Amino acid sequence: MKKGGLKLEVAYELEYRAEEETRCFFGVELNLLPLFMVQGEGAFLTDGKEEDWHNPLQGVGKKFVFKGREESLEVVLPEKGSFFLFPVKTVSQSEAGYDLTCQGLSFMPYWPLSLTEGTRWELEIRLEIKP
Repeated sequence: MKKGGLKLEVAYELEYRAEEETRCFFGVELNLLPLFMVQGEGAFLTDGKEEDWHNPLQGVGKKFVFKGREESLEVVLPEKGSFFLFPVKTVSQSEAGYDLTCQGLSFMPYWPLSLTEGTRWELEIRLEIKP
């Protein structure tokens, strides 16, 4: 993991040692509270295309931007990957009844893998806050 300024790069390395071949998925879950959710303004973009973040979303992309009023959080993958994005909501009860509150967003890029003995797989994800 490297940290420099407002950028964070996270590297993953898998080495498969079993004799039998296997197929699986590798994914990283990021739980975020983007400022646009707090401010009530902003957007989520996949490769420049604005998406509706209010409901669960599944897609494919390489560059994801959580765009706020004054700043943005960029998540950049080295290659296109599938992803899930969904609001994390909690339910609470008061005298007035039940309240559904959005606590943040869960963003999970993932890749299907087919691994044989000795396979090495590497991935680096970059997160950067930009004005």
